[in-house]
Amino acid sequence: MLRIVLLLLFSTSVMAQDDQRLWETIEQLKQRIERLETNAGLADKSRPSEAGPTAATAGSEMAASATTFSRYWLSQNSDFEASAEAPLREGRMALGPVIKLNPEDYGYRYSGFFDERSDPSRYPVAAVSFEGELMIAQSGPYQLVVKPTPPREVGGAGNVEIAVEISIGGENVLTLPFTDSLATQQKEIEIMAGRRPLKLNIVARSPGFGPSPTRSLVYIGLQAENDIAASPIKSYLVSGRKK
Repeated sequence: MLRIVLLLLFSTSVMAQDDQRLWETIEQLKQRIERLETNAGLADKSRPSEAGPTAATAGSEMAASATTFSRYWLSQNSDFEASAEAPLREGRMALGPVIKLNPEDYGYRYSGFFDERSDPSRYPVAAVSFEGELMIAQSGPYQLVVKPTPPREVGGAGNVEIAVEISIGGENVLTLPFTDSLATQQKEIEIMAGRRPLKLNIVARSPGFGPSPTRSLVYIGLQAENDIAASPIKSYLVSGRKK
């Protein structure tokens, strides 16, 4: 009898060690995936131009402390309507060079690989909106650059789709319908100098299986006429209006 008890205790100890190793491996894989997602096609666009001072970098000190009024949703409704659902989180936050829909970026603590917030069958939609102000140094044409990076599945059946809406100065300047494409979108727009209101709406949706929409990334940049490359839109941000 004692021998059986000792064998059971030994087996339990081995299983506990195996579980610990499994969770450590999962965490390492998660961190590696996040690095790959962030770097895939985005690293060259997430840095300001190195060609000298630009319209964006001229106000870099102001942009460093600028925040936007943000709202974040995780929805169980695949036909998500922001006006019909209260956001799970809202408040002021700094905008990153690449916009993520990960709950951790909006104040939620990660609770492991099997976090229910990462389950697309439970939450097929992740969405975020931002309101702030841009400081435009010079009137003229700007290239608006949008690079969606929805998580993808081999075979494509479970691919996440991303939709983006951008308004500058009270005018809608870009509506990107739902797409699972990784292609960069560019559009020339005219922006007047001065403080210009900015509104961003991003929605990522899953068919209910495959990757989670919370793993989606979106890069949004502006390129002035004399700039060699686009800078993240956060580089143009000033302290936003209080709500």
